[in-house]
Amino acid sequence: IRNGVYPTGEHPEGISPLEAVNLYRDYLSLHERKEILRYEKVSF
Repeated sequence: IRNGVYPTGEHPEGISPLEAVNLYRDYLSLHERKEILRYEKVSF
């Protein structure tokens, strides 16, 4: 495994591609929430 790229059929800790997508979406939404909180702090 190099640079976080997994060969086809090999997934980290048995995570399926669908689960990986869901985890990535969760990460993005968490990141967006942090950005929103930062903007709210600036505006108040």
